[in-house]
Amino acid sequence: PGARRKDAIAALQATNPRLWGEFAMASGEVISTAQFIKASGRYARTGLGRINLYALFAEHARDLINPQGRAGIIVPTGIATDDTTKVFFGHLVESSSLATLFDFENMGIFESVHKSYKFCLMTLSGSPVARGDLAFFLHDVAELQGDTGRRFQLSPEDFALINPNTRTCPTFRTRADADLTREMYRRVPVLINEVTGENPWGVRFMQGLFNMTSDSQLFRDNPGPGRVPLYEGKMFDFYNHRFASAVRNSANAQRQSQQQFSAPDELGDPKFQVTPLYYVDNQVVNYKLDNKSQYLLAFKDITSPTNERTFVCAILPRSGTGNKAPLIFSEKHTDHCSLLTANLSSLVFDYSARQKIGGITMNFYLVKQFPVLPPDRYDAADRAFIVPRVVELTYTAWDVQAFARDMGMDGAPFRWDEGRRAVMRAELDAWYAMKYGLTRKQLRYVLDP
Repeated sequence: PGARRKDAIAALQATNPRLWGEFAMASGEVISTAQFIKASGRYARTGLGRINLYALFAEHARDLINPQGRAGIIVPTGIATDDTTKVFFGHLVESSSLATLFDFENMGIFESVHKSYKFCLMTLSGSPVARGDLAFFLHDVAELQGDTGRRFQLSPEDFALINPNTRTCPTFRTRADADLTREMYRRVPVLINEVTGENPWGVRFMQGLFNMTSDSQLFRDNPGPGRVPLYEGKMFDFYNHRFASAVRNSANAQRQSQQQFSAPDELGDPKFQVTPLYYVDNQVVNYKLDNKSQYLLAFKDITSPTNERTFVCAILPRSGTGNKAPLIFSEKHTDHCSLLTANLSSLVFDYSARQKIGGITMNFYLVKQFPVLPPDRYDAADRAFIVPRVVELTYTAWDVQAFARDMGMDGAPFRWDEGRRAVMRAELDAWYAMKYGLTRKQLRYVLDP
């Protein structure tokens, strides 16, 4: 993995010149093909960035259609949901060329393809179509027959409302999800609107402090003077930076880690800290953070719409973080971190996030387009309700004391009480459901679709 792989490849030039020559030839062919595609001008909307043949194929099909024609193709669902194809899919939306897009989970349909690889039946029209006919997470074409509630329609205006930056496609499971999400976005704006330049929280992202592959030479196996833990996404959960230790899997040659969940009595000890797989020098952490904060707001990069929760974030102590634990910084308001953490941890927010995830990666372009209450939606009473609860839920250990102090609390950590924590989280969930404008019936649907 990482630097060791690159070193091993470089060593082939001396140890195995024939294999090195084959590798160099193959690499050159890939680079030359990409350069030819980009320079040709033939693929103006898909010959960008990291090139994928299926996207080129889709653009080619679109360009072949005359005004009376249509093209029906089978391509990966990423054509509609991925950031790398947003220019092409945005063109389909804005030109009203998308007639249908039916997404399937590969449950034995293509037996030689892994079941997690999603594909779609996409029909493109040479003449404008008012609203595209869509369906996601299908297992069989029979699910498209009759009025099953699986199919829904979106107009170009709907795409602009829900995904203003990318015009990519949300992945609704039902028509009810599409209707409810559309209502939510009409009430609550996206976190960052790149079209209008609106960023009310002054949010910036960082892909963790260390890349788990290219920065591996900086990692240390043991703690020591001047070293701090390197957090991975698997180590934290909602309002809990001590969720699990990262235990080395000795049977894995790549030294990947497994979770060892913290026990209730351990969480009840304010001095208890989870054990990471690696440690890093605090001096390097300070350099990368540039004195930005004494604590961090991180979220899990690896996720899935089928998980119990799709977006998971937590306050961490000032430490190292891997690239699978991206960071959010806000340059507004003293209590910004509490309010953002509460919003991003709420059930109603998670429901909206679930509609956007087509794969397993929580990309920045997705997070920017989630609906988040702006600062001006909170008054003094709202802050008085939210901030103390977030502080009590988060400040259960001494290593996040800096966060508590920044929120105006200077005492000892709060006692870990599962029952009390459940009540406070439920109160926050209810508060945000009302702020997002959900009715009691809609909240019931979110809890149990």
